[in-house]
Order: sequence, then C-alpha cells, then structure tokens
Amino acid sequence: MKNNKRKLEISQEYLRYVKNVQNKYEGLSNPGFSVLTYIAANEGIATIAKILVDPLFKGLSMSTIKRAVVELRLKRLIRSMRGLSDKREEKLYLEDREV
Repeated sequence: MKNNKRKLEISQEYLRYVKNVQNKYEGLSNPGFSVLTYIAANEGIATIAKILVDPLFKGLSMSTIKRAVVELRLKRLIRSMRGLSDKREEKLYLEDREV
C-alpha cells in the first residue's frame, strides 16, 4: 500500500514536470525551436557565431538568430556564459530543468 502511494506521488510529480515543460515550449517560434535543438546537441560549444555558419541555418539572418536566442533566454530555456579565453564569445547552454 505504501509503495503504491509513493508511485502515485512520483507519477504526479512527473506530470507536473511535463506540464511545466509544455508551457515553456508553447508559442516557441520555428527559429527558436531550431536554435534550442542546436544548443541541446552542441551544449558547451554552441555560440551565435557557430550557429550562423552551420548549414542548417543557411537561410536565417543574424538578426533572426539573435531574436531566437533572446526569446529562449526570456523563456528561461537557455543561459549564456562568457568564454574564459575570449571574453567576446558567449557559450550557450540549456537552462537547468529543476522543477
């Protein structure tokens, strides 16, 4: 009985997490989603400059990519950190998913 109650609690926590994630992605633009998937696949090395030269983003302008990065930051899906060796470079990371 106690084990079933714990399973129910875990299921409810997971459902709350899924609903929270769905709310974060709701209304995300196509470029925003593309940039988010690029960052997820290249976490720790992704920068706006690297996104610009990637063939997947060939048809997008720099301003479109920058708007997508701002959109993702405002939705708290990504964060950026200045590079240690080159202060002009900002590496893009997924935001921690603590719920």
